[in-house]
Amino acid sequence: NALTSMSSLGYGQTWQDVTASRVASTQYYNTTGKPIEVAITTNGDGNFDVNGVTYMRLTAGTTARGAGSLIIPSGARYAFTDTALYWSELR
Repeated sequence: NALTSMSSLGYGQTWQDVTASRVASTQYYNTTGKPIEVAITTNGDGNFDVNGVTYMRLTAGTTARGAGSLIIPSGARYAFTDTALYWSELR
């Protein structure tokens, strides 16, 4: 059980602001060996793809902001199709 908990989401991880290092429609890879969480805020509309499949669509709508978060499995590739105002990762 101890080994299982050490590879779980949140164990030994911290939130990191990666906004400056993320580019729209660019593939990134989770090479951490454990799941990570990604949280994005955008002022446009965009799809969040994991391993080439769209899992979430963020729409700014009338509030001029769209926001969402999702879990990225270990080893998965991920991308957001729009420019993010804020992009943080729990890694």
